[in-house]
Amino acid sequence: MNEKAAVVMAFFTFRVFLVGAIMFAFPRIARKGLMFGTYLGEEQAGGATRRQLQRAWDRGCALILVVALVVGWGIGVTGRWEPGNLIGTVVLLVPFVPLYFWMHGRAEAVAPVSATPPVRTSAASLEVDKARGKGFAILALIVSVVASAALVG
Repeated sequence: MNEKAAVVMAFFTFRVFLVGAIMFAFPRIARKGLMFGTYLGEEQAGGATRRQLQRAWDRGCALILVVALVVGWGIGVTGRWEPGNLIGTVVLLVPFVPLYFWMHGRAEAVAPVSATPPVRTSAASLEVDKARGKGFAILALIVSVVASAALVG
């Protein structure tokens, strides 16, 4: 393994563990009673249901991380370090979307029907005499189009 390959694969390994740490923390940083976009209720926030969903998420995350490391390093060991890095990263990131939707479905299946999040409403009236800032809006649009074209180019 040359120096470039070692740097590429060290960065890949660091990325896998960084993304893994974020994904493991994901359900733990949500609002109390909320898991995977579904409100389970405040009373179930520390219950067996939440622990069961969290365990399933953790297992899925661990499986994705192990598979990504095996694929990335497996391709890299054959001498193709850059493709190993890229393919391993794709294997790392893509499966989290279906895993999240699967967990969302499981959370909705166990959510009590009566569990609705507390509603906080507020209203404010807004009175506008005449529209202002048209020049700035046009400038922002032009800058956005030029930046997008430069990125695509």
